[in-house]
Amino acid sequence: MAPKDETTTSTVEPSNLLSQIASDFDEDENTSGAVTEKLAEIVNKRFSAPLGEEKLKEKLGQYLRPDNCAKLAVPKVNPEIWMKLNRPASRQDLHMASIQRAIVKAGTALTQLAEILLTTPSGTTGPDLGKLLTMNADAVALLGHATHQLSMHRRQAIKPFLNKEYATLCSPQGPVTEFLFGDELQSQLNNIKASNKIGNTMASESPRPPAKGKEPWKNKPKEYLKNKVSNFQAGRLSSYAEQWKLLTSDKFILDMVTGAHIELSSTPFQVKCQQKKLFSSKERLVIDSEIKSLLAKGVIVPSVTEPGEYISPIFIIPKKDGSYRMILNLKQFNEHVAYHHFKMDTLASAISMMKPLCFMASVDFKDAYYSVPIASTDQKYLKFIWDGQLYKFVCFPNGLACCPRMFTKLLKPVYANLRQQGYESSGYIDDSYLQGDDFADCVANVKVTVHMFDSLGLITHPEKSVLIPTQRLTYLGFILDSKEMKIYLTPEKTDRLIKLCVDILKKPKSTVQEIASLVGMMTASFPAVMYGPLHYRSIDMDKNEALKKSKGNFNSSMTLSSSSIEDLHWWSVSLPSAFNVVQHS
Repeated sequence: MAPKDETTTSTVEPSNLLSQIASDFDEDENTSGAVTEKLAEIVNKRFSAPLGEEKLKEKLGQYLRPDNCAKLAVPKVNPEIWMKLNRPASRQDLHMASIQRAIVKAGTALTQLAEILLTTPSGTTGPDLGKLLTMNADAVALLGHATHQLSMHRRQAIKPFLNKEYATLCSPQGPVTEFLFGDELQSQLNNIKASNKIGNTMASESPRPPAKGKEPWKNKPKEYLKNKVSNFQAGRLSSYAEQWKLLTSDKFILDMVTGAHIELSSTPFQVKCQQKKLFSSKERLVIDSEIKSLLAKGVIVPSVTEPGEYISPIFIIPKKDGSYRMILNLKQFNEHVAYHHFKMDTLASAISMMKPLCFMASVDFKDAYYSVPIASTDQKYLKFIWDGQLYKFVCFPNGLACCPRMFTKLLKPVYANLRQQGYESSGYIDDSYLQGDDFADCVANVKVTVHMFDSLGLITHPEKSVLIPTQRLTYLGFILDSKEMKIYLTPEKTDRLIKLCVDILKKPKSTVQEIASLVGMMTASFPAVMYGPLHYRSIDMDKNEALKKSKGNFNSSMTLSSSSIEDLHWWSVSLPSAFNVVQHS
């Protein structure tokens, strides 16, 4: 090994010089001596405003990457990932990459500047000072441009979390100083408030009817929505196809809007119509009334026999309001419908969003399924006969297996758009949950959401929706309380489940079907019954054992074990005070 050279010299090796510079970097908490006033003016100007488009293009093309500096480049997104990105995500990445390009070009200019300094032999005439200053100024300009653009991007990222009235604070015209929104923030806030106050005063003093197509629901939302409900026409989404095209380019969704096709796993084939159910005189009156109503709405139309048709039986079920809904029994036809696993929001989705003291609202659609038209080629599969007349559904019927998945997919871009605007929401088929940190935030959420649904042809039911924000909301059969951060069963569900438990306790024997229904109601109540999962296993095991002994006969009788009877007593006593706590890990 060569001995270490102890000779002192004034010449510093380039590599040592670079090492010293690297070790001298600090966190810039302190300032150094002032630079030349003109230089300071250039730096401050370039870091407070972006370059013009032509000037930026010129500077970006001026500096080429050295051959051996492969890292002086903007990384591209891997093609496999890029293909998976939606439009908003790809646009955002391109925007960030353009800022990154300016930083890379600034690094290229500084690298070339360092190369000139390092390759100048000692004792020779110095490098061209004009060239060095130009390169340095270009690097500063590009870095200043990138810094300003990143500041604007940070403003836009913060925008969804501001009250909507303060959105103008994020304008690119606002100055960036030591603070992201400038030094005069309080003054800007006061000006915005004053401007809004004047606008509200003028609106109240000079009322005038809204122009045609100009959001009439904002003035009298209840009356507007009631009018929409009373004038509902089936398949109405097809009239709003252009608005859907502005929201999404998904071909599956756009096909659904103009006329949904039923994806089949096999060709439906019917030798003869299914057995007709015998209805009582009361049931016949109900069906006559329902058919009359469905014809008026355009949900069904009279039809004639055609090749490949599929005729299903009908039945009726009672609704909460005391009326009835006629259902097309598509059990056999659904065997030919392609099944796809899909994910959908549930009550758990809403609970996971809840925050202490948040305000909540809900939106329920009027005849949600009936809003979606069925392609004319597929309407032949949705037929039934009543009093010798053949009818067919021309829109989504209740009972078609693919409808929940398709309707969930239909609304995905709607909720995604609302979330991009900063509004918290989730949806379970035709029930939407809306949330805001305070009353005003939730009101804004309701207004924007209802307006968006309305603009796409989906009608909000004013009676079934909760449009006034509350901290205790009934949603999907449960009561969500953000003050206590607890979940409760509705009184109706509580009474129904208690009655079922008591009725079974009174009888020495029950049918397997009755116990199966009881177990189903118990498990469905778990979100609001904290210790419910600990008190149903025995009942479920008794049911399974009885079903096994009867070879699958749900009408067979069974007796509950002593442990199951004990659990039934627990449910009947505990249900009136049952609740569950909202916990976020």
